[in-house]
Formats: sequence, C-alpha cells, structure tokens
Amino acid sequence: MPAQALGLPLLPPSKAKGKDFRRGVNMAITGGTAMNFSFYKSLGIENLVWNHGSLDTQIQWFKELLPSICGREQSCKGYVRKSLFMFGAYGGNDYNVQLLERGLTPEQKLIALGAVHVVVPGIFPTGCLPIFLPLFGDGDADLDDAGCLKAYNLLPPDQVPQLDAPEAGGSPPAEAPQLDEAHVRGLLRPRVPDGPGAPQVWV
Repeated sequence: MPAQALGLPLLPPSKAKGKDFRRGVNMAITGGTAMNFSFYKSLGIENLVWNHGSLDTQIQWFKELLPSICGREQSCKGYVRKSLFMFGAYGGNDYNVQLLERGLTPEQKLIALGAVHVVVPGIFPTGCLPIFLPLFGDGDADLDDAGCLKAYNLLPPDQVPQLDAPEAGGSPPAEAPQLDEAHVRGLLRPRVPDGPGAPQVWV
C-alpha cells in the first residue's frame, strides 16, 4: 500500500473500538458506491448493491465522529482546516452495479435468485398463426406440409443460435431445456376433415 511504502501508519477504521482518531481515521466502506441506495432502488436494481454504504453515509459518519476528535464546533473548524482529506476512487462500484445489470439476461438473473428449472422456448412459428394465413398466403405453393407459410416460419433466422448459448454461465447448475418448435410441430398431424370446407383439427 502507498502508506506503507512511505513508512506511514495505516489509519484505523472509523468503527473500530478504543482507537485514537486524532491523527487520522479511515471512513471507507467496502463495496461502497458514490450514489445512494435509493437511486438504485428507483431503477429496480437494488439487489445488485450488496453494501448500502454510499459516499453520503461516510460523510455522515465523519460528522458524527468529529466531536469526539476535536470537541466543540469552533475547535473543529480549525482542526478540519489544517487536515488533509482524501477521497477514494469513487464510481467504480457504481459502474459495476450497472454493468452486472446489463450483462445478465433475464434468465441468468432468475438463476442467480436460485431458480433451477428454467424453460427458454423459441418463438411460436409465425407462419402458422391463423391471422397470417389469409393475409400473406397466395396459394398452396406458399405452404409447407403442415399448412403453414414457409417464408414466415424462417423469421427471425438468428434467434435460435442465440437461445442455444448457455444461460447459466458461472451460476449454480440449472436445467435449461431447449424447446424446438419444429420438433413439436412434427408430432402434430392433421385429422382428416369431416367434409369440404371443414376446419382442420390438430391433435
């Protein structure tokens, strides 16, 4: 540490019992943030802030400790005037909180809370949605063997590879089954219509 390299004693932590703080005190809080906890709570990411010791908290602790060091207010003004105050590298933990928030998928956040059984399905086959069939289908050539629009079942082409990426990362083991809609559709077979124009029934 720089203090030790210069031959200076380490400052006692402010909450230590029976220490003499007249020659210095360490107000630092491990994991402390520059922003108050209420700020992160307003963003809905308070679960990622593991220590509520913001800079305001440390300043408040110092104000409460000051009378025990220098006595009355007038005496303390002179004491503070000739003292050196050093702030730490504030802001790093604030960035860490927001990077963790943005770096985790919703599934990973759920796993971090202790979830073990997680199903992450792909989107439903767009070309099979009843509303699209009359709007975008011009004839049998546009349909696959299941009666769905071929082109619209290819949307979006990059989603399945993204879902194939592991969700748990370094989290505790979690079951993350992949649900392939194409395989599910392959299990379905249309029953023979009851007559001309009868709706097709899937079982």
